[in-house]
Amino acid sequence: MPRRNERGQALTETLLLSWLVLVLMAAAYQIFIVNETIFRSITAVHQQLFERAFENNCYSQATVKCAYDSNSRNLVIWRPEDIPEVEIPVVGIFEEFGLVAPRRLSSNVWSDGLKRTKVAAGTYYPIFPCSWPWNTCLE
Repeated sequence: MPRRNERGQALTETLLLSWLVLVLMAAAYQIFIVNETIFRSITAVHQQLFERAFENNCYSQATVKCAYDSNSRNLVIWRPEDIPEVEIPVVGIFEEFGLVAPRRLSSNVWSDGLKRTKVAAGTYYPIFPCSWPWNTCLE
């Protein structure tokens, strides 16, 4: 017959191992959520970038506004109001240990902590403004 304290030890070990497995599964799920959030936010930012770049290409016009450059007209700032995908949901078990939900993707470069992405856009800017293919002078 097993002694009484051995049964208690087995129960304690089972509970501790169950808790450890639960924490490891929660950590793996949190990493999956972070990975998915980063992918979704990058996809949303790229969608906005290319929409703006398409508007600023204005292939049928030959104005200075359509000149190829990388200024701020094709800049996307990762604000939670504009791109809600930048907020990372937190698994409930980690909120008890100080990980406040929702977390936000941020940047150390800018003082406001918001990430920024920009892309150059515009049509070909001719050296001689009244040259082919438009045969009109740029404004």
